[in-house]
Amino acid sequence: MRLQPESRSIFSCKSGAPHLVAAWHLLDADARAVFRSQLGVTEVEWHRGAAWAFEEAPGLVWYYLSSNPTMSALGRSTLARLLDEPTG
Repeated sequence: MRLQPESRSIFSCKSGAPHLVAAWHLLDADARAVFRSQLGVTEVEWHRGAAWAFEEAPGLVWYYLSSNPTMSALGRSTLARLLDEPTG
């Protein structure tokens, strides 16, 4: 079955939040603040991005523990960043 261009969107995420996951995977608090302000995302979008990162991070920790310790460490550092993120 070949999808028509207009029907492809049913398989994509309508929210931009998954694209924000990199902020928690890669950036410290100061860099995240700059990233967020430059993107101009809403509070809700920002928290959705954090939720996506929180959903991914534990899987990185346990799945890659033996096979790819660097990825496992990324999951741990992401969880630490999320827990250190001020709420409000």
